[in-house]
Amino acid sequence: MTLAGAAALGALLTTWYGNKKLVDFCEANHPEQTMPCEAFDEYALFFAAAACYGVLDCTFHTFTGAVCGQCFHFTHNTVDAFALKWTLFGAGATLGFAISSPLSIEDGKTANEWQLATELSITGAMALLGVPGVLLFLK
Repeated sequence: MTLAGAAALGALLTTWYGNKKLVDFCEANHPEQTMPCEAFDEYALFFAAAACYGVLDCTFHTFTGAVCGQCFHFTHNTVDAFALKWTLFGAGATLGFAISSPLSIEDGKTANEWQLATELSITGAMALLGVPGVLLFLK
């Protein structure tokens, strides 16, 4: 639980700060180019964000797998639980991809601060919505 929270916070902060550095650099030095401008080369924060998102993904799937295995083991509905998990995961991924385009593209450029703040707020809100379920499971 702590690892997932740290990974989520790290991912959101590095995404926000890396995007801010990218936009500030490109707007100040190469406003005529679309983003990311060719001269920008500080991608370490984006690699750190990707690593944090990867750890978050691993902890999420490990935890949901444990919930499916433990909560549904005695009812002999474990297969149904895993099927439901992957169905809801697919629906969430579809929704995420559907909202990512309007929130990340601004006339051929990457997200502006408002769009990125909206996307990160949605991601953070979804993470917070999962906390009651985690607490109920750990009880």
